[in-house]
Amino acid sequence: MSPTRFALVPLFALTAMGCSESYTGPGDPSFPRIAPANETRVPDDAQALYSEDAAQLALRHLESSLAPADRDPELPAAVVAGFYNALLHVYNERHQARDSVADMFRIHAFPSHSTHELLVEVDLRAEWTAPWLVGEPLTGLAEIDELMTTYGLTITKVFSPAPIHTYVVLYSERPLDMPALGVRFRSIAGVEAADANAFAGAGNDIEATIEPGLLRLAYSIGFGDCAAGCIGRHYWFFEITEDGSARYRGTNGDPIPTFSAMETSPRMRNR
Repeated sequence: MSPTRFALVPLFALTAMGCSESYTGPGDPSFPRIAPANETRVPDDAQALYSEDAAQLALRHLESSLAPADRDPELPAAVVAGFYNALLHVYNERHQARDSVADMFRIHAFPSHSTHELLVEVDLRAEWTAPWLVGEPLTGLAEIDELMTTYGLTITKVFSPAPIHTYVVLYSERPLDMPALGVRFRSIAGVEAADANAFAGAGNDIEATIEPGLLRLAYSIGFGDCAAGCIGRHYWFFEITEDGSARYRGTNGDPIPTFSAMETSPRMRNR
């Protein structure tokens, strides 16, 4: 189970108004090289969800040490693959704790912002914006078109929450470091603001700690007013070493509410 998500929240607008080996990018020599996991027992839908989790965890790892302007929009392949393999090694474990995080509560990483959508506020006085307003990704402006082509971006929505603000939602099929990509768009005349689509609230989550030769994953369920950040949280801890061994390291946190109460909560739903 996981919480309700809130998409298309242009935070900068509110202020103004009142694993894939196809990923490219630099590696991280300090990141543990987790052995590939066996995918044969992992359903396709679970693989897709854990791929998204791996991208989110990779983005958090980058954000912990580098500013967006210093990062490449492409997420580093080795880091994404390491998180993905670690998540699948836990999934493949035969343990009651694994059943809790993978089957009963279906815990996945809660995103602070999207790795697929970029919200761009445009100045309609810039001539190059006209194609975007009708859904055409290429504008004739070299700087914009290079970004759109390089990162495989398409337009999924154009909206104006106020007469003086117009936003274009850009979408990438593959996960990207959208805060880093936003920096590149913001340097172009006619772009008023650009940042990753945001998610509000909190809920179930996976957190990672990196140590020499291993990853520690903390799976948690959040409950109680998760729209405001969750009052309670319960954790399960796993340790994954470079050879792919996954070990359960215990649990702690707030007592878990009854399953029936969590099932009916509007903040505890499957994604």
